[in-house]
Amino acid sequence: MNQKGIKRLWYAIGTLVLLSPLGILVPELCKSGSAWGEWDLKAIAKQVGFEPQGMKRLSELWGAPLPDYAPIAGHGLTGDLLGYVLSGAVGVIIIAALTYGIARILAAKDGKK
Repeated sequence: MNQKGIKRLWYAIGTLVLLSPLGILVPELCKSGSAWGEWDLKAIAKQVGFEPQGMKRLSELWGAPLPDYAPIAGHGLTGDLLGYVLSGAVGVIIIAALTYGIARILAAKDGKK
């Protein structure tokens, strides 16, 4: 991929990160409850009438690295929106760093052949 293509890719990724809060902003503006898929185990139990055992088991195993998307920004709509953007940016940085590292390792191995 040439430099122009890479630059376009980063612009597209940045745009998606900035648009990520729409998932919580739209339900808030429409007064339709929480964003789709943002339910905890209690909310699921309220919606379907029971706690799915698989979800219960996994919820005890895994904790979110940035719970509620607002580790620094505080709570309320503004804090949630900033937290979403921060979470998206952190995720992009981690994935980009891992991809870059793997590419460097593979390139080094390929050069030794």
